[in-house]
Parts: sequence; structure tokens; C-alpha cells
Amino acid sequence: MPVLLIVSSLLVSSAFAGTLAPGATIDEALTLDVLPAGFEAVEALLPSLLPSGIPIEDTSSGDCWGGFTLSNASVDLEIVSADITPGEGVLDVDISLLVALNDASNPFYMSYELLCFLGETCSGYVDEFEVNARTTIGLDIDTSSGTPALDATVGAIEFDYALDASDIVLSGCSIGSIEEVLSLFGLSLYDLILDLVDPFLQDALAGFIPDLETQVEEAFSAAVIQQELDLNGTALRINLFPSGVDITPEGLRLVMSGSLDADQAECIEDYDPGGSLETVSAAPGIGEVDPTGHFVVQVSDDFTNQALYAAWRGGILCYTIEPGGSLDLPISLDTTLLSGLTGGVYDPLFPESSAVTLRTLPRAAPTLELGGSHDLDLRLNDLDLEMFGELDGRMARFTSVTLNGPVGADLELDPATGELGIALDLDFSVLDVTLAYNEFYPGTDTTVAEAFKTSIGGLIGPILDGVLGDALAFAIPSFSGLGLTEINISNADDWLIASAQLGPVAYGDPTAGCDSEGGCAGGCDEGCSGGCSSDGARANLAAVLGFGLLVLRRRRS
Repeated sequence: MPVLLIVSSLLVSSAFAGTLAPGATIDEALTLDVLPAGFEAVEALLPSLLPSGIPIEDTSSGDCWGGFTLSNASVDLEIVSADITPGEGVLDVDISLLVALNDASNPFYMSYELLCFLGETCSGYVDEFEVNARTTIGLDIDTSSGTPALDATVGAIEFDYALDASDIVLSGCSIGSIEEVLSLFGLSLYDLILDLVDPFLQDALAGFIPDLETQVEEAFSAAVIQQELDLNGTALRINLFPSGVDITPEGLRLVMSGSLDADQAECIEDYDPGGSLETVSAAPGIGEVDPTGHFVVQVSDDFTNQALYAAWRGGILCYTIEPGGSLDLPISLDTTLLSGLTGGVYDPLFPESSAVTLRTLPRAAPTLELGGSHDLDLRLNDLDLEMFGELDGRMARFTSVTLNGPVGADLELDPATGELGIALDLDFSVLDVTLAYNEFYPGTDTTVAEAFKTSIGGLIGPILDGVLGDALAFAIPSFSGLGLTEINISNADDWLIASAQLGPVAYGDPTAGCDSEGGCAGGCDEGCSGGCSSDGARANLAAVLGFGLLVLRRRRS
């Protein structure tokens, strides 16, 4: 069950403006904002995209009147810093590199010739010098394949650098003499080396472009979800896809369209209003909610309304709880239990202990009210609990209670383990409990209702444990030591908002135990082959760039 579904399925606005038909596509279901601080958090992973060393083929230029040859040369690259800054319509990428040609232990060989009789052969290397590269990343939605997907376009890479005489180390010839001779022809050794290095830098960085485009696109590939989830027997169909992208200096916004739907369950046929609640409201602007955050997910109330309605429509709240049923409960379903639930009012009906059956009848979808004391305040609406026992040799309903009121839920992140949990606050004393059926003992409604509120927790707790199990806890992955460190829930108008922070973490690192070459060192598992190799490192970058979509991740069936 994806985190997004659990979070988004707990919100419904109180402002009704219409009804969305089951499964109708919502144009602006949610937005994902990656803010400037979020780009800064992943910049350290960009070096994994560039190769560290590039061999240079032996080359020559000119003729005996003025030319040179170069052999055994290679270019080494090291990224010093990488900045990704959202601009107007594009992401501006600035990379500072240190570049070197060979080294003292492995020099290149350079021969030059002038006037067909002057010349010599030198060995040498070029110490590290700084190169500043700049490019842009444009993002758009590509629908050519029929399935909308994010399309990244990396612009041409521009770079500049300054090569100083002290950076060039030559042996076997005099750099001063070479410069003096070359200057007679309007040439410079530095220019010759730059002319040699320039195309190889261009090639190296140009090769980086399609790789970067692929990584950015793969990072957001998780944004397309077309899946059917089994929620305790209810088949919930989820369809989410990118429908728009906006880049401003405040950040990047990915707009998602989508829908949730389920086949109508028999238990709610008589109560289905024919659709979910629809309201009209615009999402807060990029950075308005938490300008210092790393990324922000904003879920519209239309989408959450539809999620709640779809789950309810599919019968997720319809249960028949009976002895020997599918739920293995640590409590006995007999009249002793019901005596506590109803304050003993119905004890005369059951002089001997006998089995009982409980049945839920959800007459309306649950909703969630914003601005409560919890991250999420779920409201039960007209949820009936019917109680059946053996009367006169047959199973008969002897009472039914209706529950209305809030159930609180809070998101809890353990930064040490990376586990994201949803903690329910089941304070049943705040529920509004009324009797929907009480023909046997009229006038006892208040007594039964108060007893039910006091003791319902002893019944609901084991039922929730049996139904949910560990479904309310999720392991959040980390990538190259970067992971989720904080998540905060808020709301604005009709939008549920989750603001998250990224940072160094110790949990869930798939590269733990791997050696520098991507192989398996002590304690390493299968993660090495995909997590430590160069391909794995690039995959990690893609995953981190898409870390804002953690709320979109789902368990594949």
C-alpha cells in the first residue's frame, strides 16, 4: 500500500461544490514541488554521472612546417561542486571540475616540428586546472507513446577554463624555447594544448547529456502509476500520471492528474450517492507553504475525497465478524463480550453464554476534517455496528449502534531506522454513539451508548490489529547515505500538505559493505551488483532526484 494512498485517503473538505463520477480523472490531483534546498540536497550525487578518466586517441595536427603529435594522453575529471538552480522555465546546472592530463607516473608524449627542421619530443603532464561548465535542463510532458511521461532536454554545455604556464610540466624540451619559436608564427603552446584538450572535454561532457536526460526521466518514472491494489479484499484501481511541469526561481512543480476507483460492493448499494465530493480550489504556489523545505507534496481534496469514496464504495468498511471467521481475534465473540459493550442491558436475553456475530454497515464514506489536533483527523460518518445473537433458535439482530466522530492519526518518522508509521489515536470517548435499533429494551439508549463508548476500544483494537497487521508502517529507503529525515503535515485551504527534508542518514544504504569498485566486500549482499557499480551509483542518483515521489512508491503485486 503506497504511503500516498494512506495519506491522501484521509482528507475530505467540508466545502461541497459538486459530485465527481466514480473514476473520473481529476486534472490537478496533486502537486510535487522540489524546492531550491531540495536540489542542493542531491547535488553531491552528481559526480557519479561523469566518468573519472577519458583516454585520448593519439592525434596529430599540421605538417612539418608547423605541427605536433600527441600520444598516450588521457583526461582525468573530478567534480568539485555542482549546483542545480531552478530558473525561468529551466533548471540551471553549474559544475566546477578539476581537469588534469596524465601525471608524473604516466606522462603523455608530445612532438612538435617547425619549418620542417626544427622540433623535438617532450614527455609531460598537465596539473589539475579548474573548468567551469554550464548547461540547462528543460522539462516537459511527452504524450507521444500514449502514456504521459516526463521528458528532459539538456541544453548545450558551455565551459571555460584558464590554463596557466605553471600547470604544464614538460621534460626533454624547453617550454620557454617552444613558446619563443611558436610566437614567431602567432602560436602558443598553451593554445595548442587547449586546442587539443577542448574537443575531448566537449566530447566527455556531451556524452554526459543523454545520460543526464535519462537519469532525470527515470527519477520521475515512479510518477506514473497504473495499478490495482488489494486493500483487505477491495480492489482499488489507481491511475496517476504527470500532466504539467512548471519551473520558476522558487522551485520545480510537477502537476499530477489521476483517479481512484473501485467496483461497487453489494453492502453499500443502497447508500451510494453516485460519486465523490468535488470542490474547486487552487493549490498554494511553489514555496508558499514551506520555502525552506526540500520538497512538498500537496494533495487536493478532490483526490482525497475520491480516494475515500472509492475505498468505501469498494466495501473496505464492510465486515462480518463471527466465531471461526477470517479474523483471528484474541477475544471471544460471545454474549459475555456484548454484555460489556452494552452495559448488561441485554443479559436477560441470553441466560447462557452463546456465540454472537457483529456486522458493520457503513452508510456514508468517512471524511477527514482539517485543522484538528492530529496530522490527520478522520471522521466516521454513520457507521453502524449491528449485533446478532441466537434468540428463539435463530440468529437475530438485537441491537445496532451508529458511530459518528473523529479518529486521529499522526505520521511518525524514526530517523534512526527510516520507518514511517501512522499512529492512530483511538479515543472512543469522543465518539457520538446513538442506538439505531433497540426494540427489546426501549428507554435504555443512553445506558447502552455510554457503556459502548467506554468498552468499544477493547473490541476495535484487536480487530484493527487483525485487519491492518503491519500495514501502517513503511520502510523508507536511502540512497548513497541520503534519506528522509523529517516530514511535517499541514493544510492550506482544501489541500493536504506534506513537507519533507532530506539529509545524511544511516539507514537503508544499499551500498553498505561494497568496495570502491562496486564489488562485494565484507558483509556486502546482493546490493553491490546494483548499488555500488557505476550503473548502480547512477541509479541511486535517479532515485534521489525522485525522492519527492517516495509518497508515490507502491508495493508491486
